Amino acid sequence: FLLTIAFSTASVIDVKCMVETLKSTELNRNFTFCVVNYSLGIKSRVAEVNLSALNDGVQFQDADIFYLPRGIDKKIEVLHINNSKLKEIIKEDLKPFSRLIQLSIHGNDIEVIEGKLFEDNTELEVIILSRNRIKFIDSQAFDGLKKLVNINLLDNTCYSKNLSTSELTEDAIK
Repeated sequence: FLLTIAFSTASVIDVKCMVETLKSTELNRNFTFCVVNYSLGIKSRVAEVNLSALNDGVQFQDADIFYLPRGIDKKIEVLHINNSKLKEIIKEDLKPFSRLIQLSIHGNDIEVIEGKLFEDNTELEVIILSRNRIKFIDSQAFDGLKKLVNINLLDNTCYSKNLSTSELTEDAIK
């Protein structure tokens, strides 16, 4: 399986993507992932990937992507960006993924969870934000997520829960 990354400088980097079946323990279900587990060095918001809909999800592991690349297939249900130096995630990054049911942004450098970040991802059931540097979570960040059953915020040493939404229960926040 081949993944192509195009930068705004018109240079193209070809990257290999391993296809693996992984089990989501939170959803107790198997998913087929396109796994990228080496440094891509994406340090700009203009990086774009060309990824077909052959898989349920995409997993970037140790990929050195400071920003989520554009062009990931909109039909994926699971997106994992783990230990990849991701600096921020904004609403526009997640907007294309209306079918997303699990999002894992574990072990990155995220500091802020903006308001209505997941507004276009109403199918989300699991959000994993553990081991980041979260300092602020807007009170409207999780509004509208009626299917949400698990939010993992473990190991964010400096976060403050500014959550006033009645849609979340204490059991949903770990």
